Amino acid sequence: MLGHSWAGMVTSRISVLLVEDHSLLRKELRRTLDDDPEIVVVGEAANGAEAVELAERLVPEVVVMDLAMPVMDGIQATRRMLAQNPGTAVLILSMNAQESCIRKAFHVGVRGYVVKGAANLDLAAAIKDIATGKQVLSCGTAGSCPAPASARAGKPVPPRTFVSAGPASPCHPRSPAKKQGVRI
Repeated sequence: MLGHSWAGMVTSRISVLLVEDHSLLRKELRRTLDDDPEIVVVGEAANGAEAVELAERLVPEVVVMDLAMPVMDGIQATRRMLAQNPGTAVLILSMNAQESCIRKAFHVGVRGYVVKGAANLDLAAAIKDIATGKQVLSCGTAGSCPAPASARAGKPVPPRTFVSAGPASPCHPRSPAKKQGVRI
């Protein structure tokens, strides 16, 4: 899918939208990605609502998305983005390695999930992989990823009842857990 048009320009580089509420981390991610000649960061957002708006306007090939953010979380933003443009590849970059959060993310359509601080983290390589249709799952050391085998194999994640990934859930460590069973 290289050779994408965004904001009236044509590029052979992979267009990326960064979505991270911590400005220092967002700037560091951008600095890292700016060093890669195959990637161009076309926009930045500090929350999910900004991300949805920018994704609609810029139509990036890849969105690198945090899960726990103010205004709108990464799961809700991903749902809305993919409803607008199903061809966008979303890569979750989160501190959260809980199986329920990883399952929820793959269920809504992300192509990749990478835990921040993973020893083997190569963000540029993960972006390139999902831009070509591959799935990425990286939680750190080999064998430490709690994702179900179906997610690792690229198959749809089967429905399961667990705590909601809404604003007050274990997928969002900043808020108190409020048990609200949902079936996805």
